[in-house]
Amino acid sequence: MGYVFWWLIAAVPCFLLAYINGADLNFRLKSVNYDDGFWKSSKNFFSEGFRLLIHDYFGVFCPWSWEVAKRHRLADMRTYLGADGKHHDTLGFITATDCDNAEKQEAIARQAYISRTKHWAHGVFLFLIAPIQGVFMIVSGGIMGIVELGRYLKGKNT
Repeated sequence: MGYVFWWLIAAVPCFLLAYINGADLNFRLKSVNYDDGFWKSSKNFFSEGFRLLIHDYFGVFCPWSWEVAKRHRLADMRTYLGADGKHHDTLGFITATDCDNAEKQEAIARQAYISRTKHWAHGVFLFLIAPIQGVFMIVSGGIMGIVELGRYLKGKNT
């Protein structure tokens, strides 16, 4: 039982770091300025990432209220679509003004995102394997470093 406890304790920061770095790589973090210095940019990075995690899990994919999820999904779609709009496979061409159309709101909220159950199941799975991903990245980085060092030393001797 102690191993399960420590696994869950380790999973929290690992999952948070993986989620925030994934959001950063997808250009979802807007307010992080890396010119502010290490401590201030790190504080902004983690606070913005945590805010986005809460927004995604308890706003866009709210497990207890479809109305809350729908409201957050439509707000996100307005931002994503902008003035020009985008093409969706099922919905066709949609614009930000379609998010205000009462007839299209339900379809946009349902079709533009995966289901809340799938998102939460995927999130729980990623939470449980988050420590494995971190260890895998560290070990892979070490192996890549050794391989590159070997290639460098081999090229230096010839």
